[in-house]
Amino acid sequence: MSILSNGDKSEFTGLKDAFGRVLLLVNTQGGIEYCNENLIFKESAATKFSLDQDNHWRRYTDIQSYPLSSSTEQQLAEDLQIALHQSQLDLAAQAIFDFDSHEISAIEMLLRWEHPHLGFINPLKIIEMAVDNQLLFKIAAFVIRRTIEFILPNLAQCTAIKFAINLNLPQITDANLITHLLGLIDDSGLDRCMFIFESTETHSLPISTTAAAEHFNRIRSQGISIAMDDFGAGYSTLDYLNNFDVDLIKLDRSLVTDIESNPRKLDTLLTLVRLCKRLGVIPVIEGIENQHQHQLIAESGISGILVQGYLYARPVSLCSFSWHNLAMSDVA
Repeated sequence: MSILSNGDKSEFTGLKDAFGRVLLLVNTQGGIEYCNENLIFKESAATKFSLDQDNHWRRYTDIQSYPLSSSTEQQLAEDLQIALHQSQLDLAAQAIFDFDSHEISAIEMLLRWEHPHLGFINPLKIIEMAVDNQLLFKIAAFVIRRTIEFILPNLAQCTAIKFAINLNLPQITDANLITHLLGLIDDSGLDRCMFIFESTETHSLPISTTAAAEHFNRIRSQGISIAMDDFGAGYSTLDYLNNFDVDLIKLDRSLVTDIESNPRKLDTLLTLVRLCKRLGVIPVIEGIENQHQHQLIAESGISGILVQGYLYARPVSLCSFSWHNLAMSDVA
């Protein structure tokens, strides 16, 4: 452990890894100021660590909602703008597989930011700051440009693969932004049909349902596929299903967790899969992490679905991405 200064003469207790990257910052009151997404630590009842807990471990994502101090928030927001200008942001790729053929059907492009002092910043935090600082337009454009840069030299391997770009509802319903993104795709010479725009259903609509449905239809008419992400995690699942025409529905990982020990959850998941297929929408089951979950889905006998999860492929930074050994045959 070492004492780190945050630049305004207040002190944090910090933990660094062997490479000098900050893993954890705790303020003088014991509150968590920052925690690297790769860190695993003992469960604690509040924002303070307790050393006498049972040997249960939770990932950083379980505490990411703890607020940063206002000064840290402001500095991060400023750093994000610098990161956009200095190309410090990057993408990671996670493959999505056809459950029947075991071939890659799509690749989801995931935003990543390795802060020079704080390490990797959680993607949800990046988008939150982008919303607060009017950076959504620039970030979406960056993601499209970086994806195009990745596709062009790998075009021979990408002919049958779509690339999924995450856009929140304020982004996907911004007509000017969509026009700009389509222009970037067209200027690259790539076919628009290679792209999927993923929109989460966990956030409230910035416009009326009718207007949003018109935006979705307009995007689809331009040759872009639309996926509804995090389906089942929000409060408007059936409303979205009834009002929006989409090409894919990504069933949230929360619907998959514990299906091997909870028959009711498994029934719920498979019922939603069948509903998607009945509506002519391709279901994507997210968050498959073990062989048992894979086997339960296989035993359902449902065909024509896509799957995504750590069991098949973890997110890999584009600079480390390899087309070799990307198959799910070893778990079939």
